[in-house]
Order: sequence, then structure tokens, then C-alpha cells
Amino acid sequence: MASVIAAPGIDVLSRGELRDLERAARKLGVQTDWLATIISFESAGTFSPAKLNQAGSGAFGLIQFLPSTAARLLHLSNDDAVDKGRAMSFSEQLNDLVVPYFQSFGRRFNSLQDLYYAVFWPAAIGKDPNTVIIQGPTAKAYTQNRGLDRDGKGFITAGDVSRAITRVYTLALEDERVTISAPVWPWFLLPVGAVAALYLTDRYAPPAYRVGNVPALRPVRGALHTTEKEVQSWLGKARTLARSRSSPVRGLSRWVSSFSKA
Repeated sequence: MASVIAAPGIDVLSRGELRDLERAARKLGVQTDWLATIISFESAGTFSPAKLNQAGSGAFGLIQFLPSTAARLLHLSNDDAVDKGRAMSFSEQLNDLVVPYFQSFGRRFNSLQDLYYAVFWPAAIGKDPNTVIIQGPTAKAYTQNRGLDRDGKGFITAGDVSRAITRVYTLALEDERVTISAPVWPWFLLPVGAVAALYLTDRYAPPAYRVGNVPALRPVRGALHTTEKEVQSWLGKARTLARSRSSPVRGLSRWVSSFSKA
């Protein structure tokens, strides 16, 4: 059974949303753990498509889209894109914004770090960890992300960004993984399909292959025929009721007719 890393806040997702997260990662060709870690980090553990950036950059959502980026992906104005994006559900924003955003790079991401660089600072992808990507300390981008400069250098390097996301990932690995359960409905189809196959075989297959001539399946034959008779009985009662003068269907038909004649 599939599972995903216990990234902070991931417990707010429903079973369906966890499956959507796994499908999104599969579309991108990356590990579900990587995508879950990045969304957790960027949304401050809320996994909320409406989450606004606390530093005042105007970014929002699962991976903190800038208004201009959302506008490009949604083909809307900045304001309309933000409004539409924040109104999306988790799965909608995942499919309509997150997946297209990563796909727009036209490349394969081979590490958690490169996947996160694509979100935080695309120019850092593939760069040496010592590469300075944000000058400071007066630069706006530096003040908004000062927490990444843990050594107080006055600037932020690619390595600073890499260490931040790696730390979240490593800590999450220490907790028990979250199970991504499969949908329940296919399991209901199996017995229904099996019964239907047996019924059709018993009715239409050559005599040698019918249920009655296969010893292991003979006990099933009686149940199939009993079920068929019960269904036919109920259908007969339904037809009789529909044809009677007190039938709700006829009453509704007369009521509709009275309006058409008015």
C-alpha cells in the first residue's frame, strides 16, 4: 500500500486529496515525499490553497505562487488569478497550478533540492551550494527570507535554501509514514462483476460450460436464480404500480398536463 512522508500538517488532507497528491507527483515524475515536503514548507503546514505569504510578497497557495506566475498559468490578470487561485480546493490548485507550474520547466527534477529551487529561486537549479542567490541585507528578497540565513552572513546562498528544505524532509522522516489508501469502490465491483459473469455464463454459455455442469459452482446457481426471480418480482410490482390510476407517476403527469393546458 502506498504511503507518504509525515510532512508537518499533512494530516489535514483527506484520503482523496492524498491520492491526488500521489497522482500529481507521478505526473511530474518525482517522489510524492518531495512534493509533500515542499507544499508543507511553503504553506506553513496548512496545505491550504488560500494561504497568503506572511512577509507581504503577495504570494499565495500550496507553493506560494506570485500573482504574476498565477496570472501566466491561468491566463488572467494578476488580481483575478489570485482570487481564482485562492478559491480553489486543494486538488484543484494541485492540478491546475502546481502541476502545470513544474511542467513549464520542461525538465526532469532529480532531487528534492532542485524541485524546491524551482519554487523558491529557479536560477539556483544545478548551481554550486556556495552560489549567492540573494544579496542583502537591504534587499527586499533578503528581508522576506531572512530566516534562511541561519549564519547571519547578510546574504543567502543556494546551500542555505537546500539545507532548509532538507531539514524539513529529514525531520519528517522520523515520524510514522501516512498511508495513502486506495479507493473503496473498486472492491464493491469485484463481487458484482463475478456474480454478473456467473449469471451470464449460466444463461448464455454452451450447456457444457454452464454453472450447473461445473460441480464447484452448483451451489451458486440456486442463489443466482433466486435473485433473478426476486428482481423480476419487484420489476413486475413496479410496472403494475406505474400503470395504476393511483400511480405517483400518473399523478405527476396529470399535474404537468394541467399547466400546459392552462
